[in-house]
Amino acid sequence: MNCTNKQQETAECEKRGCTGCFYEEKTADGMFKELGYEFGVTQWGGLRLKKDDDNVFIFHLKDKTFYKTGEYDSMHDGVTMQELQAINKKVEELRMDIDKINETKKNIQFWENEVQKALKENNIMKATGCRVLANQLRKDIGEKINEWWN
Repeated sequence: MNCTNKQQETAECEKRGCTGCFYEEKTADGMFKELGYEFGVTQWGGLRLKKDDDNVFIFHLKDKTFYKTGEYDSMHDGVTMQELQAINKKVEELRMDIDKINETKKNIQFWENEVQKALKENNIMKATGCRVLANQLRKDIGEKINEWWN
C-alpha cells in the first residue's frame, strides 16, 4: 500500500496497519543507485562506485578506508549530503558484515574443535556432523564475501 505524504506525516498509515513504503529502510547500495552510481571492482579488489568522471568512490575493504576521486585524475566534485548518508550507511553495513564474518569464524573453530574431540572418542558420526556444520559456515562466509563483489 502506498500512502500519501500527508498520511505519512500524520502517521495515518501506521494507524491503518500499513508498514509499507514509509517504513522501508534503504540499503547503501540502493541509495548509491538512486544517486546514479554504478558498481564495480578495482584491480586491487576494492569496491568502486562511479557516477561520472568526476564522481568515483573507492572502498578498500581490507584496510577499511575509502576516498572520492576522479576517474582520470584526482579532480572530483565535493561530497554531497546524500552521498554522505549513503557512505555512512555503507560503512555501517560493512561493519555488520565483518562482525558476522568474525562471529562465524569463531563458530567454525568451535565445530572444528568438536570434530577433534569426536575423533579422539572414535565417534565418527559426531565428527562427520560437526564437520558438515563447519563446512556450511565456511560456505556462508564465502557467499557473504561474494556479495561484496557482485
